[in-house]
Amino acid sequence: MCPSRAKVYPEETPTRLHFEIASPPPSLIASLHFHLSYRLATMPDSRQDKELMAAQARQVIDVFHEISILLNADLDRQTMSICISLIENGVNPEALASVVKELKKEGEETKRAMGEAEGQG
Repeated sequence: MCPSRAKVYPEETPTRLHFEIASPPPSLIASLHFHLSYRLATMPDSRQDKELMAAQARQVIDVFHEISILLNADLDRQTMSICISLIENGVNPEALASVVKELKKEGEETKRAMGEAEGQG
């Protein structure tokens, strides 16, 4: 696994994102796992198969996005899609959660600094 530049400050912040704190029901997790496994295991042969796979992928993203909204994870569909792809390709979900959290924190700090700079200028 390649090292990330994320810093974890356990004394100041939890090491997991909001969406990891509350666990969805096991049946939902099993259903999502099935959809992701099916998506990975099947390779589309025809145009119709490709359209079906695209529709299923959108459905999986929609479900994950709804979970994100319900658990206040504040991830848009594109970010959620990227995270799912990374996890499907072997990225550790907990490490990814830490990186996303750190990037959000840095983004908020940058916005705050830019706002202060505009206020002074």
